[in-house]
Amino acid sequence: MNDVSSGFPTALSYKIKTLEGNMSRVGCKMTPDRTSGILPSDTITIKLPNNALVDLQTFNLFFKITTSGAVGTFILPRYTSSLIERVSVSVNGQIIDMIQNYNILYNLLMDLEGSDVSQFNKRNITEWFDPSLNFSDATLSGSEEVAITASKFIQNGATAPTNYDGSICNWLGFLGSTSTKIIDTSSLGDVFITIQFATGFVLPSTINSTLQSLSGASFTLSDVYATCDCISFSDNTYYEILASKLANGALNIGFNSYLNARFPKAGKGTPIEVVWNISGNSTDQLIATMLKSNYSSILYPMIVYGQTQNGGSANTFTMSQIAANPLAYVNNDNSGTPIRTALTTPVGYPNLGDGFMNSYYFIRGGQGIKGSRFSINNRPLNYDFLSPKEIFLETMKSLGYNHLDISSAGLNMCIFSIQHFLKYYFAHIHDLTIQDTSRDFWLSGLNSLGSTMSVGWSCTFNSGSSMEVIPVLYARQSKILSIASGRNITVI
Repeated sequence: MNDVSSGFPTALSYKIKTLEGNMSRVGCKMTPDRTSGILPSDTITIKLPNNALVDLQTFNLFFKITTSGAVGTFILPRYTSSLIERVSVSVNGQIIDMIQNYNILYNLLMDLEGSDVSQFNKRNITEWFDPSLNFSDATLSGSEEVAITASKFIQNGATAPTNYDGSICNWLGFLGSTSTKIIDTSSLGDVFITIQFATGFVLPSTINSTLQSLSGASFTLSDVYATCDCISFSDNTYYEILASKLANGALNIGFNSYLNARFPKAGKGTPIEVVWNISGNSTDQLIATMLKSNYSSILYPMIVYGQTQNGGSANTFTMSQIAANPLAYVNNDNSGTPIRTALTTPVGYPNLGDGFMNSYYFIRGGQGIKGSRFSINNRPLNYDFLSPKEIFLETMKSLGYNHLDISSAGLNMCIFSIQHFLKYYFAHIHDLTIQDTSRDFWLSGLNSLGSTMSVGWSCTFNSGSSMEVIPVLYARQSKILSIASGRNITVI
């Protein structure tokens, strides 16, 4: 008799898959080369367990953070990954993956495909999604529960975070995209993860009641460690299969990596045109954004509605409050006599606010853009310059929305309009692959291995603007880590 599943939908089948061999899963703790006293721009290195089946989906980094400053009270940015400048992975002494400007890319992607309202609580607990919120409680004693205390980090007079818990559980690049989620380090040799932390300019300050020339933003990380799960089998079936594949060829692991280029500042008064030469086995996506021209040299209070005022309880708002009534909390509160205006020193930004709730460092400011277009080897990838609405839809298509507008973790809940998208979260993403919804790892991007590919990005703006920005490009590439006998490693 034919299997029921052969001629009917899976909803009617009675098929069950059974794992060969008894499997066990144990949690492992990894101690980096430095566990405390870690300052901005410092680097730590973590070694994955040797001779183990390591589940990369469970790789987490934990730490405690204390912020400080010469002038001003500095607090946390949105997303714990905002603290990371660079991540690299080396296998058997060879660097196989390195992502520069990691925190900017992470903010860009997470805001567009990983942080809608359904993700609010989870991201808040693990990643500081709304860094204005501060909850605490006292040590439990006696026979009754203790009260939870709530306050706003952004409020004037708030205390800087001290030994505040942080964790990073979502990763870009090799750590978050391998085609084989559970890797065998006995075949790979030593696997090291190196993380360089960002400068103090990623930190915003509280919304102060007086103008301050903020300076000396810094942070110190302590109690740093990583965890992951390791798998083992009670019989040798799986290990024998791996050994056989190594003896007769190679083990191949696909993963995504990101190239990055940052260009000199350019004015919005004229068209911006940049060219970038890259090569790779499969270039899957082109990503363009732009940063404020002084993003890495200025310190400023948290960019959120109310930052022009005195930081009092009535003038500071959480993301949930803003999301609940976006019409009331648009731009900024410039009523009365705002403390920070365009005429103040240090310079004020009276129209920056809304529900951005992040540091000035991470503004992707595309406001005023009229058209945007990618080209490869001088051949445009679109019929013409895309309008702002077309840019947004092209980006959504490239992220896999495919006009369904269904995602498990979509747009940041404070991207209320195309205007908000352009002003704070701008990205133009162009996909070069055959988008496949299966879990198979495909190499379907542009192949320029052995040669160079000239990527151009052009954008135009509405006339009259003297604003300067820094164009930034990323290229997502699919790579293959090929593992041969004797731990011979090749990256294609």
